[in-house]
Amino acid sequence: IDHKGDILINQGESEIYVYGKDRAGNEADPLYFKVRIDSLKPSVEYSIDEDPVDGWYRSSTVSVSLEDTSSSTDGSPVSISYRWDHEDWTLYRSPLEIREGSHVLHYSAVDGAGNAMDPRTVDLRKDSVMPSSHIEINGLLDNSTVEIWNNITFDMSDSIDASGIQFYKMDFGDGTVTSWSGYSDFRHSYGEPGTYVVTGWVKDMAGNEQSTTIKVTVWKNPEQVVGDGNGSDNTMIILAGGLLLLLLHVVFLIHLLVIL
Repeated sequence: IDHKGDILINQGESEIYVYGKDRAGNEADPLYFKVRIDSLKPSVEYSIDEDPVDGWYRSSTVSVSLEDTSSSTDGSPVSISYRWDHEDWTLYRSPLEIREGSHVLHYSAVDGAGNAMDPRTVDLRKDSVMPSSHIEINGLLDNSTVEIWNNITFDMSDSIDASGIQFYKMDFGDGTVTSWSGYSDFRHSYGEPGTYVVTGWVKDMAGNEQSTTIKVTVWKNPEQVVGDGNGSDNTMIILAGGLLLLLLHVVFLIHLLVIL
């Protein structure tokens, strides 16, 4: 092909042969070139072997993989690097285990031609550790006894978790169960004597739940007038007093009639 001027060379590797001839028809020795053009930046995508729950990974071992997804197959080899948070960059060789807690994974790549990918980041949150639940009771007469109808407070604020406790829930053992709440303390009173098994639950930011139980003994003071909190004992006392007065009044009338 007779050609004058520039030659357009496409991306990838090309072989070029150049032949020359002067006006007298003398041919020059042919020239051979192998040219590789790579001006495209590499591209890397991440993949994770587990689906998150509300943005959290909850398995003890979760891995993230980095893969070269460059569109050109004729480009030079790609070297992938990564770092966690503010640590130093490290050459990527195999899948990475996601760390406990909230972390930022930075990743980038550069090919043999020196084309560098713009660094990217992904926020990763993992909590595979169950929370620790704890109940403190305020308002008891001693370690585990409370008088009937007296209000006591169940406090779960000492429960701990790496990602933070988000919700609390309580079963008082007498048929009363609360809904999940953002508050850690619950007030309650018991209307019947007995021993109750109280169960408290906590749920962390990742959705992990843990429970603990504690026993509460409820007793009734024999000298206590109000027994059920609704005034039934007072009502019985008033009715008995009224009947006694009525009986005395009848006896007085009979005695008066006899005298007359």
